[in-house]
Amino acid sequence: MQNRKAGRKLFGKEGRVSGGQDAIPTPHKAGGLLACIYEQTFFKVDFHVGEAIPGELTRTRQQEIAPGVTVPLVNKEDAILSKLLWIRQGSGKSRQDVLSMLRRRSPLDQEYLRMQAERLGVAELLTEMREQAR
Repeated sequence: MQNRKAGRKLFGKEGRVSGGQDAIPTPHKAGGLLACIYEQTFFKVDFHVGEAIPGELTRTRQQEIAPGVTVPLVNKEDAILSKLLWIRQGSGKSRQDVLSMLRRRSPLDQEYLRMQAERLGVAELLTEMREQAR
C-alpha cells in the first residue's frame, strides 16, 4: 500500500500505479529494490533502498524527477559499482545498464571506480565490462 502511495505522488491520481519488490531473487546485503510503474505510460522508477557502496549516500545529489518530487541520486561511479554487485548476483538488466553507462562520453572518476571495484571484489567484472563496452 505504501508503494502505491509513493507511486501516486510521482505519477498523479489518474491511471494505475504498480509497485512492489522487483523480481531479483536475492537483493544484495545493502537492501532491496522498490519499483513503481505508471501503467498508463509504462514510466518506471526504481528506488534502491540502502547503501550498497560505502559512503554513496553522502555523495548523492538531489534531483527533481517529477513536479514536487525530489529524490537523492547517486553519482555515476557508485551507480556502476552497485550495478556490478547486481550483475554478480545474476542480473542481466544491470549488465546492459553498465555497458550503457560505460559507453557514454561523460567523464568518470576512473581511479575511484578502480579502487572501489577492487575493494568490493568486482574489479575483474569491471575490466570485463569495460572491454565489452569498447
